[in-house]
Amino acid sequence: MRRVVIALVALISLTGPSSSQTSGTVPTAFAGASAAPSLPGTLIALPALPLPTGARVEGFGDSFTQFNAFSIGTLAVGQSASGVIEAALAADPRFNFDYWYDPASPWAGAGQGIQWSGANQGIAGDHLVDGRVGNGFGILNRTAYALSRNPQILILNAGTNSINSGDPASADPGATGGAGNGASAAYVTGKLDAIISNATQRGIWVVLSTLYPRADWPVGDLRHQVIRDVNTWVRAQAGRSGVKILDPYDALVSSTGPDGINTSLFSSDNVHPGPAGAYVIGVQYLLPVLQSMIAAGTIFSTDVTLANYLASSIAQMNGTTGTLQNGATGTVPTGYVVNRTRGTSGVAASIEAAGTYNRIVLAVNPLNDALGTAYHQADIQFPPVIAPAGLAAGDWIQMYLHVEANDAASFSVARMTASVGQGSTARVAQIAMNESSVQFSTSYPGRGGYWIVTKPMQIPPGAIFDRIGGTILSIYWPKTMSSSFTAKIDRPIYRKIADPRPPWGL
Repeated sequence: MRRVVIALVALISLTGPSSSQTSGTVPTAFAGASAAPSLPGTLIALPALPLPTGARVEGFGDSFTQFNAFSIGTLAVGQSASGVIEAALAADPRFNFDYWYDPASPWAGAGQGIQWSGANQGIAGDHLVDGRVGNGFGILNRTAYALSRNPQILILNAGTNSINSGDPASADPGATGGAGNGASAAYVTGKLDAIISNATQRGIWVVLSTLYPRADWPVGDLRHQVIRDVNTWVRAQAGRSGVKILDPYDALVSSTGPDGINTSLFSSDNVHPGPAGAYVIGVQYLLPVLQSMIAAGTIFSTDVTLANYLASSIAQMNGTTGTLQNGATGTVPTGYVVNRTRGTSGVAASIEAAGTYNRIVLAVNPLNDALGTAYHQADIQFPPVIAPAGLAAGDWIQMYLHVEANDAASFSVARMTASVGQGSTARVAQIAMNESSVQFSTSYPGRGGYWIVTKPMQIPPGAIFDRIGGTILSIYWPKTMSSSFTAKIDRPIYRKIADPRPPWGL
């Protein structure tokens, strides 16, 4: 549906009564705050739902959004399995959540090093209103810039850092009174209300998340109640024009006490969801909301024979002359390598027909051996494409792979490393569905099939390259698991794509 300008109005100010900050886009300077123009003064009608397949979804807030992304040296940006939005996208790739390496990002300097642009507008540590170098620019200050990226849906999760340690730039008395204490619920909800209004009045739908519980605060700390009070307000926004609610709080909080967390869903810091939490929040809670808002479909073709730099026989995993290494057993498709990389767990490979293509099936029998780490690992190495025709420096490329896990017990993390380079030198590289090694020994609750997809990668202008390759799928599992499991891998695709930047206003 085409957006229609229905009135000329002044958008709601981002500066509530307890703040002297202004709304912001790209900071012209960074000296405790950002200077920026006001948002445009037009009211745009909300488009009817469902939005078309490929609708642009943007994440906005703090580390709960940023942890979808991280920089890999100076080469590219990877996506993280702890990212809730990435978990939803992998399970049902009906929406556009593109972001890409961009050393010219407005947030790359000023102590942040955020070298990506596009859909991911999270900055770890950012407060609702703040100007401290190394702790964000203030989510309110960044609202105009985030909205100018042309999202059709804005997923908003913000406020936990302000509750944790207050907003020094504000005059909010805090949850316990006095400057410097954690922000009050009224302060947080007032700022969230301003962001929501600015988005919806620009014709952008908002998926507003309840805040997650935290276990880094003592039991009985007043900040726990502030989280609950904010969430009461969030839930009350159900039915508000342009707003949908994402509410995973009950699944995340401890069943034994309101000030605790469900530790099985969190990483070791007791604040951020781990892979298990990302699956629960992203697939069980966020995805149904997005499915109600966006038409079914996929944003890329899953046909391995369509515009795939991998030869059809390789992409379809034909043949039986692949290689086994380091004690792995079984049969491997031609051109592939299966390696039992870490530990002595049983790793047996086989080939399974799946219609027009085959699958590699890894049967894993965990063994609690004397290895110093708590996890074991198996790798599948994909054959490189030498001298890819029609691909030039400056072009964009994306890589896709389908993984399926259906057993009661399963691997903890499956991540893909991919690159374009010259010989052994990578010119651009990504790690998709990455996670810290702390999570490699944590059980993964996700079942069914999902897509591991790299973010768009641009081959640097002027770069010399001669291959697409170096692609490895690494699977990790707790060596103490008592049950065997299988992982099925199919449909590898290396595909040239259109420049992802214009749809995002860049």
